[in-house]
Amino acid sequence: TMEDAKRLKFAEYLEKYQNPKYVVMGNSTSLIGFNPIIFDRSVNLPIGSSFNAAMNGSDIKTIRDFALDFIIDEVKPENLVLLFSNTSMIQGPEYKDFTLDTGNLLSNSYLFKYRNTFRDPMTINTILRTLKFRDTRQGIVYRWADNLDEFGYTKYETTDATFPDAGWDPTKGVSPDSKNYSVNVSQLKYLIEIRDYAEKNGVNLIIGTVPLLAQDLAYRGTIRQIADDLGVGFIQGNDAVGQGKYFQDEIHLNREGARLFSEYLAKNLTK
Repeated sequence: TMEDAKRLKFAEYLEKYQNPKYVVMGNSTSLIGFNPIIFDRSVNLPIGSSFNAAMNGSDIKTIRDFALDFIIDEVKPENLVLLFSNTSMIQGPEYKDFTLDTGNLLSNSYLFKYRNTFRDPMTINTILRTLKFRDTRQGIVYRWADNLDEFGYTKYETTDATFPDAGWDPTKGVSPDSKNYSVNVSQLKYLIEIRDYAEKNGVNLIIGTVPLLAQDLAYRGTIRQIADDLGVGFIQGNDAVGQGKYFQDEIHLNREGARLFSEYLAKNLTK
């Protein structure tokens, strides 16, 4: 449902703005951590130059399907940025070919696709919206799209809560790491597909890391090694922040952390 919500927000965005310079994809760490408005302002880009296409629970297959089926072809960003919160997110799951699922009339209906939506507490609101707009898509999908601003970022401000773990402070020095990490290319088929399709369509691909509470050299180095091996751009987002005071829980940035991470990306991606 979130992917359809993002598609709807993209459709509205493209009616108002030009094709974005930056589209960021990833899981919930990027959904919460990357604020397009802060990013654009920090690098003096016009508001609307970037879009947050990250979704909760995304793995590389989810990202591949969304990128190939819609973002690269329809949105046509100048730069596509994929942020990974761990190495398994980029190297799995088991490979499946990209195919458009035409399905049948029942499986393509919004009532069937989003049947689980009707189990949550917002069911009455969903039904009322469906009746009001006489459009199942409006009723179901737009309830999720309403949670996003016009640039794909959550409307609900991230919390000011802090995590008690001290974490680590990138500003006090980053451990040198020139080690070559072993990468199994057979586990990178999804990423290779994205790279090749992006290149074919004139989209610049960049992959990177996100802030964590620890300086994990294997995580940092493996994503960097994958970028080197595949010949794509790389951003070490893990250098942005690492202290617990910038996290609302073990993995998600709080409001201040999201601001600092967005400003870090603005400074470094544009290089």
